[in-house]
Amino acid sequence: MYLKNIYKIFLILFCFVALFPVNAEPVLKVCNNSNRPSPASAKISFNSKLVLKGSRGETLNYMIKLKNSTSGHFELKGLRRKGTSISLNLRPRFYTMETLDLTQPSYDGAKTGLHFDPLVPVLGDIAAGENDTKWFWGELTIPYNAKPGLIKGYLSFANLSVPLELTVWKMKMPKTPIFPMYANIEADVVETGHYKKERDYSDWEEYVDNLDPALMTRYLDVMRDHQMFPIKSWIEAPGVIKDDNGKDNFDIFNYPKPRVSYYNVTISKTPKSIYFDFPAKIYGYDDINNTSLTKPYYSAIQKTLKELGYPKNAMTFLWDEPLAAWADTGENYIPMLIKYAKQVKTWAPNLKIMSTMPATKNASKCVDIFVPAPNYFGTLQKKIGEVTLAGYRKLQRQKKEVWWYVSCMSHGCSDDCKGCNAQPEHRTSDLIVDRPAVYIRSLAWLAAKYNIQAFFYYDTTQAYRDMLEKGDVWDNNYRFAGNGDGTLFYPGRPGEHGLTEHQPIASARMKIWRETSNDYQYIKWMQGLKKKPKWWTKQFKLIARSPTNWEKRYAKYQALRNKVGNFLNKKLLRIGKSKGDK
Repeated sequence: MYLKNIYKIFLILFCFVALFPVNAEPVLKVCNNSNRPSPASAKISFNSKLVLKGSRGETLNYMIKLKNSTSGHFELKGLRRKGTSISLNLRPRFYTMETLDLTQPSYDGAKTGLHFDPLVPVLGDIAAGENDTKWFWGELTIPYNAKPGLIKGYLSFANLSVPLELTVWKMKMPKTPIFPMYANIEADVVETGHYKKERDYSDWEEYVDNLDPALMTRYLDVMRDHQMFPIKSWIEAPGVIKDDNGKDNFDIFNYPKPRVSYYNVTISKTPKSIYFDFPAKIYGYDDINNTSLTKPYYSAIQKTLKELGYPKNAMTFLWDEPLAAWADTGENYIPMLIKYAKQVKTWAPNLKIMSTMPATKNASKCVDIFVPAPNYFGTLQKKIGEVTLAGYRKLQRQKKEVWWYVSCMSHGCSDDCKGCNAQPEHRTSDLIVDRPAVYIRSLAWLAAKYNIQAFFYYDTTQAYRDMLEKGDVWDNNYRFAGNGDGTLFYPGRPGEHGLTEHQPIASARMKIWRETSNDYQYIKWMQGLKKKPKWWTKQFKLIARSPTNWEKRYAKYQALRNKVGNFLNKKLLRIGKSKGDK
C-alpha cells in the first residue's frame, strides 16, 4: 500500500510538470582561456568569474556558454579601478562558435562529429530561448595606454552577468610580433570560395576593370590582426615590363591597375621586420636550366629592389620540399635546388631565398631562410648532410634564418594512415580542426627552445580551391588526410550564418595561434634575463622537451604564462620601466 501511494504521488507530479513545465534557470558561464572543447561534446571546466591577465597591446581570448536565456547582447560594464569608475576601450568582440560535422578522422583515435572552429562575428542582438544552449568566443584588446593594475567590472548579457577581473601588466607587446606566421593566400582562390565560381579571364580588359581589392584586403587585415603575414597575396602577380632602355623591370606599382597593384595591396602595408615575397619564376624541375626565362626575370626583380631602396625584407619562396620530392621519386633534388639558388643570387643578390628544407652545409651558401619540419629537425645528418642543432645556431649568427613548418606529416598524409600516430615523428604540433588546442599552443614554446624565428604554413584557403568539386568549405574542408589542413578561413557570404556581406571568417585556430605567438614574446623576455629564476628553467624544460615529446596539458602552458607575466610585471615595477617602452 505504501509503495502504491508513493507511485501515485510520483505519477501526479510527473503529469503536473508535463502540463505546467517549470522554466529552466538561465545560465551564463565563462571559461578563462581558449582551450575549446574537442569534440564539441567534450566537457570542460567553467569559472565563476572572468579572470584575464595580459600585457598592454595584447589580445586575450575566452569562451562563453549561454543557456535558457532571453535575447540580448554582450557588454563589458562597470569598469573600475580601486572602486573608481574608469573609461577604457578594451575593444570587446564576440563571435558565435559554430561547428563542423566531421565525418572522417584526421588521425588514429580522432573523434568524428561536431567540432568547434568557425567564429562568426555577432551582429546585433542574439536570439536565445529556453532549452537553447549557445557557445560564444570573446576577445578583448588591452590598449597600449592602459594603466597597469587590476580592473574590475562585469560581463553581462540581458539580465545575467559574471564578475570580470582584468589584470593589466606593465609590459608592452610589440606591434609587430617577433614570432610571426607566414602563410599562403591567393586572391583568385578567395574569390572562388566566396562567389562559387572561378575567375573569367576571357575578356582581360573587362576582367581588370572589375578587379576589386576590398575582399582580399579584408583577408589580409584579418591575417595581420592574428600575427600572420601573407605569401602570394597579390591580386594579380606583378608583371614584367620593358623600361625606356628596353630592359626588363617589375611593375609592382601599376600592374594591372594602381589600386590593385602589388605595392598598394601588400608591400605598402608590410612592416619592415616582416617579409614580402616575389613569385618564383620556375616552381618546378624541368626548366631550371632555361636561363633565357629566369635571368631576365630575377634581374628585373633586382632592379625593382633598387627602386625600393634595397629593402632587407624581400624574399622568394624558391622551392617547396625538395626532400619530399626526393622521397617520392628517388632523385636527389637538393643539388638542383642549390644550382638554381646560386643562379638567382647572381641575378638578384638582394633577394632572400627561402625553401622548405633542412639546412645543409652546401645549401647554406645560397639559401637564406631554411624551413625544416619539426618532425625530423636536426636528425638527418647522415641521410642528407643536415647541419646539427649547433650548426643551425651558427647559421643564425651568420644572418641566416631558421623557421619551422608543419604539414600532413603531423597527422599522416594518407587516408589509410591508421596507426601512423604511434610513430614518434607524428607527435608534433598540428593545426588541424580535430586536434586539441594544445597542439597549436605548444608551437611557440617548442620554437623558442630551438630559437626558431618564424612559422610557415602552406595555405590558409586550401579547401576553397576545389570546393566546386568537393563541396562547400563549411561542409567539408578535409584535405591531405586532415580536417582543415591548409584551411584556416571560412568564406562568409551575405545571407548565410547571419551575415550581410562578403567577409573572411576566422577560425578558432587562428586565435589560438595569436595566443602562442604572444607566448613566444614572454619566453624571450625570460630568456633575456641575466639571472633567470630556477622555477622558470625547470618548468620550461618540462613543457618543451623536444619536437615530438612535449606537454599535452593545455592548462600547464596557461599557468606558466601567467606565472611569467606576474613575475615580469613585479620585476619591471621594481626597476621602474617596461621593455615595451624602450
